[in-house]
Amino acid sequence: MSQELRNRGRTTNAAGGQKPNRSDMDFAVRSAGLSAPALLRASPTYNGVVMKLHVPLFFTIIPTFVQRAVTSTHWCSCLAPSWKQRTLIVVGKYVYRFKDESADSPKGSPLSLDCLDSHLVGLRDDIGGLELAFQHLPEEYKAIFSVVTFSKTYYFAVTSHEEAVTWVNSLREAKQEAITRSMGHSRVPVPKDWDYFDSLAKKFAESKESIKTKMAAHRGREMEMSTFQDGSPASRGVYG
Repeated sequence: MSQELRNRGRTTNAAGGQKPNRSDMDFAVRSAGLSAPALLRASPTYNGVVMKLHVPLFFTIIPTFVQRAVTSTHWCSCLAPSWKQRTLIVVGKYVYRFKDESADSPKGSPLSLDCLDSHLVGLRDDIGGLELAFQHLPEEYKAIFSVVTFSKTYYFAVTSHEEAVTWVNSLREAKQEAITRSMGHSRVPVPKDWDYFDSLAKKFAESKESIKTKMAAHRGREMEMSTFQDGSPASRGVYG
């Protein structure tokens, strides 16, 4: 295979590093085979339509008093948290988030049940400037539950307190069953497709994490090259 063919679909920058191609991410999603219809046919433990709280990155790094100001005013609503409809599907050892029930790929990496917790959230809980978002739920949505992983907390709104309780209990039970299956002690027969989807989800999550790592390394090289080319004090040392 020629060098030209090996480099097809890749781009490089002045820093000499390989820039991850967005099509790599798209291919990882399409090749995973984790569509919402396929998972819904696999006898999911639980599934349903929820509203997910989307929190912009900018919002997470500003002081709490500024967060409250952003949330309470309309002129900067684009910077404030917002609710987006999602379909959650629990299959095997993972929780999947989709735009809707016909989506052909998940939104983000599947969440491993082994590594998450779920809790009810009070509408007036003071959680880093998010309480105003909790108090202004979409129409017909009355309750919130959270899904907590090692790196992030997700907030989901549902139509009733009872539904939120059902989600929390279902996720906790699914987590316990996933751990039991991993230890080889499960006495409950599971659909044969679950192992197949579990393996796809694991590979998909690893693929996305690898791409994120490459993109972070690429951004780091770009910053280093930019600093070097600018001749900034940081590149010359404290005393120039």
